[in-house]
Amino acid sequence: MKKYISIIACLASSLISAAHSAEVEIYTASYCSDCKTAKAYLKAHEIAFDEHDVENDLEQRMIFYVRGGKGVPLLFVKGQMMHGFDEQQFESLRGSTGSP
Repeated sequence: MKKYISIIACLASSLISAAHSAEVEIYTASYCSDCKTAKAYLKAHEIAFDEHDVENDLEQRMIFYVRGGKGVPLLFVKGQMMHGFDEQQFESLRGSTGSP
């Protein structure tokens, strides 16, 4: 069993480095109200983002866990992890004062 977990972790790790180039990434699920709030904020401020569905996409769910995910939304802003969504924390990670 440990062998399989190790193999999965290695595969996911290589997928992570190859697939993540956006300044903002968000891991979401359809039932998550905070995910909807975060996506609405990003859209309202015209901030481009890559969305990863952990509810329906097994590959993204595996990557989510490898990257330290424990709950959604999970955001990566310029590579920095943010659990949940808070506008001030988000803008601090972006290095701005709230402007797009």
